[in-house]
Amino acid sequence: MKLRKLFLCIVSSICLFLFLIFYITHVKEVARSEKLQKLSSISEKTLNFKFAVISDPHISVFESSKSLPNEVKMFKDSVSLLENTVKEINDIPNIKFVCVLGDLTKDAEPWNVDKVKEILDRLQAPYYVVLGNHDVSIVDSHIKNMGPSVTRSTMIWTFQGHGFSGPNRYWSLNPLPGVHLIGLDSTMIGD
Repeated sequence: MKLRKLFLCIVSSICLFLFLIFYITHVKEVARSEKLQKLSSISEKTLNFKFAVISDPHISVFESSKSLPNEVKMFKDSVSLLENTVKEINDIPNIKFVCVLGDLTKDAEPWNVDKVKEILDRLQAPYYVVLGNHDVSIVDSHIKNMGPSVTRSTMIWTFQGHGFSGPNRYWSLNPLPGVHLIGLDSTMIGD
């Protein structure tokens, strides 16, 4: 009796397994077919494109009394590293756009905002910016000797046309037909 139950259990499991394989394969094929139909209206040339990503340049032009060492964030060489990155990207043929993924500055200092904007404007392809936690003014009473820093609103207006279009912290655009980008700012001031 136990052997018969075990046999039925094994046969049932095999049948269920075969059904799942068939179902998953069929569902995937239908989904793939629908996806291909949607993509068929977009040219193959459009779907074959190059883009670049720059993340966390942490631009630091200078520190008032001391030079910050190169550690994880490479403050000392941040300007030259970003300049070289922009040159390298400009040397790549047919880059369609560049995504800059936040932490553009050390801590939203106005001179660092100006410098990062100046360097990014050298890109030959359009670029789109998302803000990071180092790109908004830090309002925190336990930080001593905090220098001036710009507001989130200032950063958004500084990078108008580079994703941002108006006062919103988020943006959405189509850099190419069939390609949709969404930029979300999830930073929380002081955190």
